[in-house]
Amino acid sequence: MKFEERDLEFIKCAAIETIWNVQDSVRKLIALDPARALNPDKIEGGGKVKPAVHIDIYAEIDASLKLNQFLKPKYPELQVLGEETLLNNPGVKDFDGLVVLMDMVDGTDLLERNLSNWCSALVFYHPAQHQILGAFIGIPDQLLWDPNVDKDATWIRHHDTIYFSMYGDHHVSKAIRKTRHPYPHTLKEVTGPRTDCGDLAKASLSFYGQQVSNLFPDNPAFDALRRNLIKINADHKDAGEKLALRLYTLAGNPLMMHLIDPYVAGKAINVVFDLCGQAPHDVVPGAYLALKAQAKLYRLSFGIPQSQPHALSEIELAMMLDRPAATASKLYYVLACSEQVAAQFMNCLRPPT
Repeated sequence: MKFEERDLEFIKCAAIETIWNVQDSVRKLIALDPARALNPDKIEGGGKVKPAVHIDIYAEIDASLKLNQFLKPKYPELQVLGEETLLNNPGVKDFDGLVVLMDMVDGTDLLERNLSNWCSALVFYHPAQHQILGAFIGIPDQLLWDPNVDKDATWIRHHDTIYFSMYGDHHVSKAIRKTRHPYPHTLKEVTGPRTDCGDLAKASLSFYGQQVSNLFPDNPAFDALRRNLIKINADHKDAGEKLALRLYTLAGNPLMMHLIDPYVAGKAINVVFDLCGQAPHDVVPGAYLALKAQAKLYRLSFGIPQSQPHALSEIELAMMLDRPAATASKLYYVLACSEQVAAQFMNCLRPPT
């Protein structure tokens, strides 16, 4: 099967409409009955039971119905995979059709606590050709300054923002920009480079650290990182300088968008990393968009950098979707805004000399 320009346009429309509609439904359900929406639930399949929240399952079913409604008539072999269906899926390697991998509430624990770092993530994949056809990250209610309202006033307006990029050189059409929706929205196509940071001592780093096992892992690379950062801080203190480096315990797809698109110039997230392993749906959509912005992605060996680090290509990233539910498909990675910062950071994952 070969996907052409008109296919990419059709897929793009379906993805954007799905994100808008599902996030609208999620907000309404939480507003009407938060206790029910955030009630503990579970996902069963493949002999496994995975804890979940009701809103996760609701959003996945809602998105699956919409994507099938949009795409199934044109692509009869369509496979739409979320956390629920992944448990029963052995993989899609060599499948000659369209595959959608989705996580419509990525960051459920943050949504439960009314924190903003959650998103809806979709990636469209053609396994037979190892092609990611498009990736979409929907960030709800992102705060943006609007100087057109009153140039002398400090005024903030809420927007939904969808970041996206398509395979090859396909770009957004005017038809999508005119799509109607009851919420204010911004579409941001990721097509070019972002501002680099060349000095780790001035960088902002982020990793998934909400759980104790991730914050204090039994991992030699994490221990080396801790010791090296302490040394860097001590060197700056001895020189009478304050270390500008920042370390945040939020990560994944939403933080990757802050690597691409900072609110304020020079205040981006510069490195997103994971030394404990994340599922492909938690990494690939955002990483694909970051690669389109000329960021650099490196795969680690259980948290340890290779002696000769190799920056992954789009094709290599795509192949990680062949068996998205397999333990072996977990990604240990460093995503950085530049080769220079990536090299400095990965050096910190080695024991200090």
